[in-house]
Amino acid sequence: MKIINHERQQQMIMDTYGYQIVEDEKGLKGIKDKDGYVILDCLYKMIEVTNDGFAYCYIRKKAGRKEWFDLRNGLWFLKKPQSVRLLGIDFCTEDGKKLYPRIRSKFIDEKAFLTVKTLELQVGTGLNWKRRFIPWDEPNKVYYYKEGVNDLRLYYDDEENCVAQENMGSQLLSIPSEEFMENFCHQCAERYEKEQAERKEIKRTAEHYDTFSSTKDLKKEGQMERDSIVYIKCFSNQKEARIDIATNKIFLSKPSTFKRGFVNLVKEGDWCYIRNIPGLADTPFRQWEIRADDNICVINNEFLFVKEEPRICFKIYIKTDDFSYFLVKEYSKYSDMDKETEIQIIQIEGEKLKMIKNGMPYQPFVWRRFSAYRHRWD
Repeated sequence: MKIINHERQQQMIMDTYGYQIVEDEKGLKGIKDKDGYVILDCLYKMIEVTNDGFAYCYIRKKAGRKEWFDLRNGLWFLKKPQSVRLLGIDFCTEDGKKLYPRIRSKFIDEKAFLTVKTLELQVGTGLNWKRRFIPWDEPNKVYYYKEGVNDLRLYYDDEENCVAQENMGSQLLSIPSEEFMENFCHQCAERYEKEQAERKEIKRTAEHYDTFSSTKDLKKEGQMERDSIVYIKCFSNQKEARIDIATNKIFLSKPSTFKRGFVNLVKEGDWCYIRNIPGLADTPFRQWEIRADDNICVINNEFLFVKEEPRICFKIYIKTDDFSYFLVKEYSKYSDMDKETEIQIIQIEGEKLKMIKNGMPYQPFVWRRFSAYRHRWD
């Protein structure tokens, strides 16, 4: 990136960012925005602006002084930041690790950074991190999480305007009045209860291929499609069907398969099913309820499974957005969770997943039937 020459500097700033460099009677420089509001007070002997919107502001040399200023989000940096665009959102970064959205907002401060891993784990209709939310269709707007119930989430913006999101897969909806809010929350609650009933009914009526018949016979009877899905032309009552060999589950419409982290999924209609975590093959999930990387799967931000031993379910008590740290307990409907010992899960890039219990390395070990934790989705 080049430094703009001083003759063109004022005009370039005005044209691109709507800012202008101003001077006081002492010749010290500052910056105002297009509305005349002071962005930087006139304290600087020199201000130089780069063509990607960063300002170098010099007073006098002092060790540790942050002299680089992002004109777009108002943050200061010790070294010149770089501008990067990821998933349609502009970020700045000083070290290539901490990413700051280039959005002017009271919610974007020095603590509001995220990592590339956080971006990779995103699901739903926007970027979620540290109680902040940027919709994919509003990449220059940030909202802050206020409260929620079930899947419903309420946010507010810089002007204290309230918006609602029925679930992570829904778009934001403006809330113009308290009456509107009450009606909308009531409707969301009704739809949530209906969806939970539908989820239970789908699981209760799930059909399976006779597991006592061999896979070899199944392949002879039908036609093998991709990812271990077998097509049967006349399966039952002359209906077409597809059978997932991985789970023996029957689908009466054509499903699609995909992968998220280490988790293999099959999707039929609006519902997704997990193929390689025992006990969950019949449980329908929405896509936005499943987040996973190469080692860890998180269900609805509440339960966790590890690739090393997916038959054990853990309940999440503390987590980070980038999957670097979790505080969990082994989950069982027969146990008093208050008496279960806490387990730390630490995941550092380039290192093996660490699990620590009582200060010692913890090795997951299955000694009870996995059906003990399946009731969560019954």
